[in-house]
Amino acid sequence: MAENKFLEQIQPAILAHIEFAGQVAGAYTLLSKIGDGGMGSVWLAERHDGEIELKVAIKFLGAGNLRPVWLERFLTERQLLASLNHPSIVHLLDAGRTSSGKPYLVMEYVQGVAIDAYCAGISVRSRLELFLQVCAGLSYAHRRLIIHRDLKPSNILVDATGQPKLLDFGIAKLLDESGEATQTAERLLTPYYASPEQLRGTPQTTATDIYSLGAVLYKLLTGRLPHESATGGVDSMAAMLGTKSITPPSRLNPSLTSDIDYILAKALRSEAEERYSSVDAFADDVRALLESRPVQARSGNVWYHARKFLRRRWIPVSAVALVVAGLSTSLYIANRERAIERQRFQQVRELAHVFVFDLQDGLAKLEGSTKIREFTVRRAIQYLDNLSKSAGGDLDLQREIAAAYLKIGDAQGFPTKPNLGRMQDALASYAKAGSLYRKIASENAAYLPDLAQYYLQYAKLVRFDDLKQARILSESSIRTFDEIRAAHGQDAIPQEGYITGWCTLGDMDEDLDHYRAAWTDFQRCGELAHAWLKASGVRTALSSVAQAEERIATAARELGMLPEALQAIDKDQAAVDQLLLLEPRNPTLQRRRALVDHYRSEIYFVDYGPNLDRPDLALESAKRYLARVQQMALNDPNDTSAQLSRGIALYQVSLCERESDAQAAISSARDSVRVFDDLIASGKSSYLVESRRFRALVRVGQAQLKANRAREAAITAEAALAAWRALGEKYRSKSHEQLVFIYALVLSAQANAEFHHFQSAETLLHQAQQEAQLMAQDREIENVVPLAGVETVLGTFYLHRQRIEEARACFRRLADLWKKFPAPNVYVDRQRKIAKDLLAAA
Repeated sequence: MAENKFLEQIQPAILAHIEFAGQVAGAYTLLSKIGDGGMGSVWLAERHDGEIELKVAIKFLGAGNLRPVWLERFLTERQLLASLNHPSIVHLLDAGRTSSGKPYLVMEYVQGVAIDAYCAGISVRSRLELFLQVCAGLSYAHRRLIIHRDLKPSNILVDATGQPKLLDFGIAKLLDESGEATQTAERLLTPYYASPEQLRGTPQTTATDIYSLGAVLYKLLTGRLPHESATGGVDSMAAMLGTKSITPPSRLNPSLTSDIDYILAKALRSEAEERYSSVDAFADDVRALLESRPVQARSGNVWYHARKFLRRRWIPVSAVALVVAGLSTSLYIANRERAIERQRFQQVRELAHVFVFDLQDGLAKLEGSTKIREFTVRRAIQYLDNLSKSAGGDLDLQREIAAAYLKIGDAQGFPTKPNLGRMQDALASYAKAGSLYRKIASENAAYLPDLAQYYLQYAKLVRFDDLKQARILSESSIRTFDEIRAAHGQDAIPQEGYITGWCTLGDMDEDLDHYRAAWTDFQRCGELAHAWLKASGVRTALSSVAQAEERIATAARELGMLPEALQAIDKDQAAVDQLLLLEPRNPTLQRRRALVDHYRSEIYFVDYGPNLDRPDLALESAKRYLARVQQMALNDPNDTSAQLSRGIALYQVSLCERESDAQAAISSARDSVRVFDDLIASGKSSYLVESRRFRALVRVGQAQLKANRAREAAITAEAALAAWRALGEKYRSKSHEQLVFIYALVLSAQANAEFHHFQSAETLLHQAQQEAQLMAQDREIENVVPLAGVETVLGTFYLHRQRIEEARACFRRLADLWKKFPAPNVYVDRQRKIAKDLLAAA
């Protein structure tokens, strides 16, 4: 009772209304109070800097409760939330202190209702399926040694999409090395959902959350609490839990079967060690109930009551047991062997899950982890191969194995993620995953979303090996998503996957030089992402916005829409910067931030497509890009993706340096070639590595020519053309490599002209002209740029040779080339003026 009085005394202060409306916290303006928690108030707010439209929930520590113990607990909540990233757990977006020093945390704004209110209007099956999503989120937290300790319906909201969100880890504690949570002097809890050990003030473990989770499920299924006391106080509840059993839920709700009675009886046992061993075990029994399979709680219930009986009657039972033991030995051994076999299988499954998901996901976010990931990949493959032989008809297990093969493939050789540089191994792992996804989807349509996601992910990988197949896979992904949506509604498909599908399809169209189609794809991607962010405010939606705006920026540049490109890249940067606030050392996010600088540099200046012709500004962005990827490569020398990006950054810097410092441009381009040579020498050769080395060689030669080192430029040009021939017909047919080949021909021609080998120079320029004419046939601005460059160089060559009419013919063709694009366009308008000036000067 003393504790109750203490809590009653401090509660008004905790819930004191803080008149903050209209004030700011960091980049956010407070709008209105939306609730009070156990430690403070929660406010609806929105960003006021104009970068991104985003509504959030901001939690402040209650006024008058800035005592060290409360402040420490509040800051613990902030750190705990920062470490959690799961669809069923509210996302932390930002954190900080107000100008007066008041700490706050910024969370996604969940516009939803408490789970018990939501469940009142849906079927029992739907309630159980929703509960399984809650279990998934809590299990995720437990695997990270975090317990919630205040699970109740008001702390589980369900949003408009039907996604549950666990809120308020305010009294959660990291488990200590013994696996127990530190006991606090001030026990903040909700008695009706609190476990016996919480009410008694004894040490708490994950079993504490399992009890509360059981109490929540009891309420969802029956509309009543499992235990109620007259006062509802801590002491009266603690006394009652030791003596009173729960009413079987099936008596309160006739639509329930007796299996749920056993499940909840096990979850709500007063002895922590007698409850489910984990949230996953609890969820497995609920899933078994849904699938009409035997639940483990039934057999466990028999042994539970048997143990209680034995404790009371151990002497007579022991005598009888001696007689029965001899008769039972054989049967026991047989059953024991089967149980051991099942246990071993489950252990292998759990160990594989740890290696593939928990370890890989955790290590992927750590700098310098590629070498360690290589070891875990090898071990995980062994476990998966063993599991796949035993999967049988277990579709969930087959799904888990398929997802694991994707994780392994990413670590083995996904070019745009931290990887080990083994592309063929990655393709093999993805192929294994595909056969499993197609099999389970054909047997049960519930797995179609998994198949759609697989098509999408596989397309991203195959893009670097077979572009046409990648586009087919992208279309298959979107088509599968659309089929699911048509049959079951928009909420039946994962928003992030659907949005990424449109972005990936745009990537394929872009690589196939279908720039207008790519622009349409990316616009669709952006519309979906912004709508999702506006509706949900979740971090994954913000990530999708960044992904879409990055694509919109590149497509806009390719179409000559340069102001639009800058606007989109600004939005991309704002979104990625906000994501990095949460995970500043995440290599994937670091790479995305580096790419912002890369694409911004290309908008300012690049020689193979529309740009603003500002090499000075381009150099600034290119150097920032280089600095970021160099740091990534330094943090993890084994990360092939970081090394590849470093090589690309170096030759982009060389291009921008060429006009102002040709010697520096030579040095940067040579460093780029060395990066690719090192990758090839270490056995990490691929199309990306070899094709980018070809580009770097051309950059070296161009810088040498600019520095009046024509002999060296001629030698480099020959080396570049040799590299082109070595790429193979499959790679040489790609338009971007064809473009660099044209520039290599022009480089060789210009070097020959410096040595007065005019006939050879003219022959090479005509060859370049023919290749460029083939590229320009599709009438896209991006693919007209190489032909415009060749006509300019050829016309200038004729002009220097005093072949005026031939020079004027080149410049007339150049002018006619840009007349084919009638719509107003910043880049095209500038090219028209350049062509007009050249013709007039000739």
